[in-house]
Formats: sequence, C-alpha cells, structure tokens
Amino acid sequence: MWNKGEGVVLKFGGSSVATPERIRSAARRAASFARQGRRTAVVVSAMGKATDDLLELARKTVQAKSDRRELDRLLATGEEQSAALFAMALSAEGRPARSFCVRLTGRSVAVDEKLSRVSVIGPGAGNHPEVCGIMLGILADLGATVHLLTSSALSVSCVVDRDRSDAAVRALHEEFIGKKGVFQCA
Repeated sequence: MWNKGEGVVLKFGGSSVATPERIRSAARRAASFARQGRRTAVVVSAMGKATDDLLELARKTVQAKSDRRELDRLLATGEEQSAALFAMALSAEGRPARSFCVRLTGRSVAVDEKLSRVSVIGPGAGNHPEVCGIMLGILADLGATVHLLTSSALSVSCVVDRDRSDAAVRALHEEFIGKKGVFQCA
C-alpha cells in the first residue's frame, strides 16, 4: 500500500506507445518520476491501432459473433506486447522494470455479462456535479441499479444491469442531447 503522495500511476494510451520512439519517450517520463523517489506504476494500452487490427483479424477469421472470452484473450495480447516493450525500455533507462498481466499473477478477473456501461460524454461533463446527479436520477427513475460510477473531465459513466441499458441510453440521450443534437450539461 502506498502512502498519499508517495506514488504515481501513469497511463499511456495507444498513440503514446504507437512506435518504438514513443515507447522510449514514455519510458523516459516514467523513469523521471522514479528518479524523484516516487513509486511508479505504469499502465499501457496496445500500440497504436493494434486493437483495431486484432478486431479486424477476428472479424475476418470468424464471420459470426466471436466468443467473448476468446476475443478478450486475443485483445489482451496487444496490451501484453506493449507492457513487455515498455518494461524493456524502462530497464534501458536504468529503472529495472517487470511487466505483469493477470494470467501471470495467479489471480483472475471476473466478467459479468449481465452488466453494461452507460456514459454521458461531452465537453466538461465530468466537471459538473449536476451531470452526475441528473444521470443518477434518470437511472433511478428507470429502476436501474448503479453498480459503479466513474467520471473524468469528459464523461460520467455508470455500470448498470444489462436489461436496463437500452432504456438508460435512450433516456440519457434525450436528457443531454435532446432536440438540439448537441451535448448540453447545464
């Protein structure tokens, strides 16, 4: 467990690790935090368009709907590749590193196919508490149980029961997009 301010978690998206040069640049950034004495954890996405390429490969291989478990395993290979390359680049910066994936830790991740994520996405959505309040009110009116709520500067997302997700998306669209056709948060 880290004490407050002791560590930093860095997330690098696909474009930040799209090329060897970008991986090295991101690794230098992560190494700079470690050199300051901060415990540093790094999360990486698959390189560039790797996820899109893997999805296309799956679509071409299996014309019907893919088995979700196998598709998840396929997509994870892109992230594992990025993590290994990032760990190698970080080690080359003088900061010994190891990559991890759930499979290698002996732990497991449960996937609940009965849940869905619904989101309100738009400029400043996560910076306005009223967006969260309105969203929770709409979901409550629909009888949807909110299992998780997260927000960022651009979005507020809730995990709800799948059987309520279509109605939730329609109601949230009506509230936040409405007849104007653009996001409105106030």
